[in-house]
Amino acid sequence: MSETVQLTDWWISADPYMLLAAVLLPVLIWLTKTPLAKFLILPLASIARAFHIEITTAEKSRLIIAISAICVAAAFYISYSFLGVPGTVSQLLGAVIRIALIVTLFRFLNDLLQSAIAKAAQSGGSYNVISGNWLPQFAKLVVIVLMIFVILQGWGIDLGPALTGLGIAGAAVALAAQDLLRNLIAGVSIGGERRFKVGDWVNFGGGQQGIIEKMELRSTVIRNFDGSKLFVPNSELANSVLANFSERDARRIRWSVSTTYSTSPEVLEALCDRISEFIFECDLFLKSENFHCFVKLHELKESSVDILVDCYVASNTWEAELNARHVLIQEIKRIFADLNANFAFPTINVLGGQQAQP
Repeated sequence: MSETVQLTDWWISADPYMLLAAVLLPVLIWLTKTPLAKFLILPLASIARAFHIEITTAEKSRLIIAISAICVAAAFYISYSFLGVPGTVSQLLGAVIRIALIVTLFRFLNDLLQSAIAKAAQSGGSYNVISGNWLPQFAKLVVIVLMIFVILQGWGIDLGPALTGLGIAGAAVALAAQDLLRNLIAGVSIGGERRFKVGDWVNFGGGQQGIIEKMELRSTVIRNFDGSKLFVPNSELANSVLANFSERDARRIRWSVSTTYSTSPEVLEALCDRISEFIFECDLFLKSENFHCFVKLHELKESSVDILVDCYVASNTWEAELNARHVLIQEIKRIFADLNANFAFPTINVLGGQQAQP
């Protein structure tokens, strides 16, 4: 029987009310797609709030558009299922509608993933280090590949041989690009651990220091204090001992202040008390159980009696530390002058060697 005859017989025998409902359903959903999508997004927003995640207005707008497309595609699919159109036309129409539905579903999935990645950036800050949008693009690529696989599977295409071939080709590519893959995985691992963010001052393998600028697909860009850039492979950075100085709550000052052996015990005690009193009264320094302050006689050296000054600056910036050091040095000089104490320094003996200042 020809396609035309099949369609004619189907049209004659079709229930008119069913035809009318099949036509009205997509039209009705199309006209009400936006309010319907806004209603359907409410449970999603409630679930997000339960996990302390707030969906922004821009994210809601993207998700509403994606949900609207799903509703319309689903309406067409339902209408097509009830109509039961015969022959090749049915197969072609069904394939088109199924593809449209799959595309809209994966578009919604992609929007969810992009929103999740953006939320990870805002919440932890560590993602801010990942520049160039390669992580969102990588997620989008994964969604597209999965969508193509689902569409091909829906068409009845056997993906077994193709997957086998892709597996062999993938193994060859992975072997050839193992360095790139290792650095990519390390980059994702670093981002997940939230070891640092853009602008952090870090010290890593071999005592190298610098400011984090960005993380690329293969390497992390760190700017040295002389202005030069270091491109550190992500795998090397992930496997090295890394100190993040920007995560400190304060900066430590630990000095040995040397005075002469001729200084009396009473003056030594007064020096310690006066310096300690100044540190505790000055707002530039921290005073708490977690951040101790010690000003004590510490060591007897060949040429001096050393006073240990161990305290913490009430800020984590280099400028604040310089300012605190400046103020503390000036005050120590004044205290020494007030108590007629002398700083010790080594002198050169003309007969050889060093000896203390008398």
